[in-house]
Amino acid sequence: MVDRMDLYLIRHGETTSNYEKRYIGWRNEPLSEQGRKQVRLLSQMLPGFETVFASDLLRCTQTAEALAGTWQINRALREYDFGDFDGKSYEELKEDEQYRSWIDDLENVTPPGGETFFHFKKEY
Repeated sequence: MVDRMDLYLIRHGETTSNYEKRYIGWRNEPLSEQGRKQVRLLSQMLPGFETVFASDLLRCTQTAEALAGTWQINRALREYDFGDFDGKSYEELKEDEQYRSWIDDLENVTPPGGETFFHFKKEY
């Protein structure tokens, strides 16, 4: 008999910042009402999960809690740290020289107050 494991990669439900098309990295934002609806619908569509692994951020733990009775937090699953760009939209940043440099060269330019792409890849 062959042991089998199904692996699902699920992004957290929508937040207000997601809806507003803002960068949301390490900012600890909860699910929006729409995000809670999305997660409820997903939990009805998918099989019960034995364990869910989630980032320590609220939107992720709220999603995990809705999908499984057992969930484990792993800080290494966090999204990229956008630093000073976190919470801002493209429209707010498009004229910012540092932002434009970062967008043009994500691997070598670091957002002010954020993490390097090398560190992000190495740690996660």
